[in-house]
Amino acid sequence: MIAVGVAVASMGSASAEATLPGRNGDIVFGHEGRGGTSQICILRSGARHVECLTSGRNDKFSPAYSPDGERIAFSVRRWVGSQLVDSIKVMESDGSHVRFLAHGESPQFRPDGRKVVFTRVRGGGSAIYTLGLLRPAPTAAAPVS
Repeated sequence: MIAVGVAVASMGSASAEATLPGRNGDIVFGHEGRGGTSQICILRSGARHVECLTSGRNDKFSPAYSPDGERIAFSVRRWVGSQLVDSIKVMESDGSHVRFLAHGESPQFRPDGRKVVFTRVRGGGSAIYTLGLLRPAPTAAAPVS
């Protein structure tokens, strides 16, 4: 965990949040960069440098590894008109094959990796949701905006 603090500090981070290491020892985390936008970054096991898996102007945060370490679920926050909208996206652990899952935030995989649990705020309250996760056939990688 010290390596993450050192790596993030070297990126000039204002804040960061990390997950437990994946099966391969990689640590994925949300990182607020110099531009003020949070991205999903990874510190690979044995690496000395951090790699960001996402880019763009919308904030990405709350990453969570699937139990097999092959996928990462995360939150995206963006402005739609004058309203903030949170959504959950899932990508392969190398940052490829990004896809929308649901509106909500703070995703976590169920222990079997087949479902994602997340929260959604509606009408002044919040609720916990579970959504089944089907693994689609790989398609061209899409950038996360």
